[in-house]
Order: sequence, then structure tokens, then C-alpha cells
Amino acid sequence: MQVNNPFFHWKQVRNLFMFVFGISIFLLSCKDEIIVGSDLLDDELILVDITDEVEINSFTEFGEPFIAYNAATTGRRLAHIGQINDGLFGNLNAELALSCNIVTSTPPNYPIGTKSLQADSLVLSLLFDTLATYGDLSAPFRIEVRQLNQKMPTENIVKSDYSFSLGTLLVDTLIQIKPKDSVSVYNFTDKKNVKVIPQLRIVLPKSMAEALLNNKDAAVSDTAFVSFLKGLHIRAIPQNNNGIFGFNLSASALASNVGNKLFMYYTESDTLKKTYSYPISNRFINTGQRDFTGSVVSQHVENNDLSGQLTFLQGFGGPRVKITFSNLDILKNKIINYAELTVTADKTSGLNGAYPAANQLFAFQKNSSDSLIYIQDIYNVTNAGIEFGGIKKEVDGKMVYSMNITNQLKKMLEDPTFSPDIYLRTPFQEDFVQRSVIYGAKHDLYKMKLKVNFTTN
Repeated sequence: MQVNNPFFHWKQVRNLFMFVFGISIFLLSCKDEIIVGSDLLDDELILVDITDEVEINSFTEFGEPFIAYNAATTGRRLAHIGQINDGLFGNLNAELALSCNIVTSTPPNYPIGTKSLQADSLVLSLLFDTLATYGDLSAPFRIEVRQLNQKMPTENIVKSDYSFSLGTLLVDTLIQIKPKDSVSVYNFTDKKNVKVIPQLRIVLPKSMAEALLNNKDAAVSDTAFVSFLKGLHIRAIPQNNNGIFGFNLSASALASNVGNKLFMYYTESDTLKKTYSYPISNRFINTGQRDFTGSVVSQHVENNDLSGQLTFLQGFGGPRVKITFSNLDILKNKIINYAELTVTADKTSGLNGAYPAANQLFAFQKNSSDSLIYIQDIYNVTNAGIEFGGIKKEVDGKMVYSMNITNQLKKMLEDPTFSPDIYLRTPFQEDFVQRSVIYGAKHDLYKMKLKVNFTTN
């Protein structure tokens, strides 16, 4: 219904006037904006103050072994194997140790001693995950599989530098890795090839299959089975020295019927083809060994002037970036509305740009025990991309990461004993091998920038 009463027109004009007046007062009270350590300006902003008095310093530090297994952690879990050996980041070697179990509710029903049994093959199947792929997979990988001389560690937390005692070499073969290609598997029942989701299938020695098939204790007791096969250790050596691939070993993937199993294929009574699958335990250990000797990273760790120009970070226990904010006194008695740290990285690194820059960065602080924890602005890692940022964006051929560090900066200003340092690295060390070459705080063209919006008391 349309109303033509002039009272309503006057009411609308009055409300509009009050709204415009309120906005004007708000803008005048928030007139101060400061861009620290940069010349970044928004053309639409007015009354902006600029200062270079807050100094940013950048450093490259060696990383530390990460948590390779945590009994309390659930959710997505990647496992990596392979090597990257170059003069920039040094050498990285990722290996995997795992074990299998008998399904308690459905143990093997091998009629040992009552019917003839013939072992056809024993195959280890691991489901690929393309998120674990990094580097160049064009060359084949030399796959080595050894038995473990020891059972898997029972600790609740195991670090990535854990050292296993290795036994007999079971497999030494060359395989072309294709994480996106389905695999044809022969079905003994109907004698047809069946296509299954992408996976690595490693055939273990037939002698091992025969020994297991005729071990009555190991056929019915999980304890005896684990004593028979304590575990397997897998190493992948790329023939071009610069490739890593990996597997999806999340809880849901471990429950798959088509992979992440040790498959026993056997023949009963000369004609009856059967299969039994031993599931892979969720207690697997992904180790990572690093050697920075002679690398560019090592040079920048040792020389702070070099890290002022370039810094380096990488997941999987790789180097990290330390950033220090100096002379924060100029922000005292200011109300911090928003603080954003922006860093710029090369799009790729290494030989022929084989290593894309990390998709996301997180910022950390050190706690009282000198361990890295999330900064004040990362409340929930699931929503960190929205609340904190740090997601890679391409700008003019460079990769830019912008991060909200408002609450962290406030804490630095409120508490004189609070460290002015933050650390940049990939979000989850165990899940990401990605790396970034980031321009330092003193770089001439792409230096780190801190933009602070504040209101004066």
C-alpha cells in the first residue's frame, strides 16, 4: 500500500540526515591510519599517516622434527615417500613405516593341515593422494621395502626423526608413479581385470606369502601375526632426485575395501581361489631426514644480512621464517583496529620451477617451553583462511600472503614481556612438503609489509 502522507516523507528525510551525520562523526574520529615499514597506500583512504619507524627484521631458521604420530589426533592424514635433493633447500628424504593386523571379527580361515594351500601372491596396496605429490614424477622411482626388526613404537607421540631397525630387503624394483591413474587388478574369482582407484601395489616375495599361509598361529592370533610380520619400511628413490608422492591413510581411507591393505591371494584345494586382506594399522610413522649441508638455506641461516633479502620455509620439518617487530613504542596509546602482515614469494623454486610455493602459511609464537603454538589470531584452524588469511594469491607473477595479526600485535603492545617475534611456516608439518622462497624485510622491491589501522586516544 502506498502512503502519501507528508509526515512519512519528513520522517524519511530526518532519518537520512541522522545516518549521514553519524557516519561523518565516525570517519572523523577514525582519521589516523598508519602503514608500517611499507609504502602501501589505498587511494580511497584519506588522512593517512606513514612511518618507517617500526622496523621489521627477517631471519631463516632450521626447522625441527615434527610429530609423525599422535595417538590423540584424528582426521585427514597423509604419508609421503620420496626424495628432493637440490642446492637450494638441501636434501629431504621421506620414508614410511607401517604395520598390518588381523581383523579380529573375521580372522583368516586358512585350513592349514586339512586342505592343500598354495600361495599365489602377497600384495601391499596403498591408496594414492595427489595432495602429497610434490616435485617431478616423470622419472621412475626405485622402491625398496624392508621388514622391521622391531614392532612399531607404542608411545603416544612419535617424532619424525625416529630411527627404525631394518631387516631383510623384500622388494627392490623400479616403478613409474602415476597418482591419478586407476589400476587394473586381476580378480581371481571371475578371472577378469577390474579397475580400482589409484594406488601403489607392491608384490612381496612369494616365499613370505607361503610362510605366512602355513603359519597356524599367525593365521588365528593377531599377536602371533605381528610377531611374524612386525612391520614394513618403504623407501622411494626418484631417479631424477626431485620427487615425492604419498598416500591417503586417513581413518576413512584405511577402511577402504579396495586398498590400504596387505592382500593374500591363495588357492585352496588346487582350484578354489580366495583372498584375505590384512588392514593397515593407523599407527604408521612417516619419517623425514634432512641435510642442509652446503645449501642456500644453510647460508641464509648463518647470515642475517642474506635473510634480510630472502627467507625460506618448508613443511615436513623444513626451515621456517622468523619475523621480529622492533620499536613498537610509536604505537603506544593507540587503539589498534587492524594489523595485516603481507609477504611476497617466488611463484616456484628449484630446478625448472618444479616446486610451487606453499598454498597457505600460518603464523606461530613460542610458548614458555620454547615450542611453537598458533598466534593469538588463529582461533580455529578450520576457519583460519577466513579469520587469519595466509592463503596464497598471485599478483603480477608473484605469490602474496596476507595475514591478520591484529590480536598478536595488541598483545605485544599490552605486555612488555611478550615476545615481538612471530614465525611463519606451513600449517601442518606432517601433511605438507610444500616450500616457499619469501622476500625478506629489507628487500628493495618486495619487502615484508605491516599495515596497521589505528585510532588515537
